[in-house]
Amino acid sequence: MFLRYIHARKLMEQYARLVKTAVKDRSKIKFLDKQLRNPPVTTADRLYFPFNLDQKHWGGICVDTMEGTVYILDCNTSFKTESQMKKELNPIAVIFPYILRARDPTAPASLLKPFSVVRCSGIAQNNNPLDAAITTVLLIKGHSAGGLPGCKAIIPTVITDAAKLFVLRFFEYICDNAGLPKVE
Repeated sequence: MFLRYIHARKLMEQYARLVKTAVKDRSKIKFLDKQLRNPPVTTADRLYFPFNLDQKHWGGICVDTMEGTVYILDCNTSFKTESQMKKELNPIAVIFPYILRARDPTAPASLLKPFSVVRCSGIAQNNNPLDAAITTVLLIKGHSAGGLPGCKAIIPTVITDAAKLFVLRFFEYICDNAGLPKVE
């Protein structure tokens, strides 16, 4: 998953650059950002990343390159309406075909149509903004393992235990990288 190294902000910057380019020249666009130009992984069917909305709510994004779809994994659908979410994520849906073509210049220019944006339904809702980040991580993990049914398995009662586990793993990671002794 090369998006592990790419920030959504960089995608939005590239979108702004794309729309300023004449339509006939868009298929020739060269990405200046090294991470977009030379991703560490050359093939991926699905790319996942968290996305922060208005500095208030975290949601998960799955870009399915095979289906040409951007899936929104959202645990608080009352934060923004479906049309607001689609409008917010439309730049990603528009820029991704160009990123994929930049990786493979032999791909036909006819594939440069925007990806569709779909908000996944049936996901358990969690209106607590403090839990949205951990819920998003769990939704991404669930979706990557089992698609939408994997997301539906994430229910609010597992958030507390998952948060404790993530904190413990994060602490272990910090200790390992700082050379500190492990806690027994």
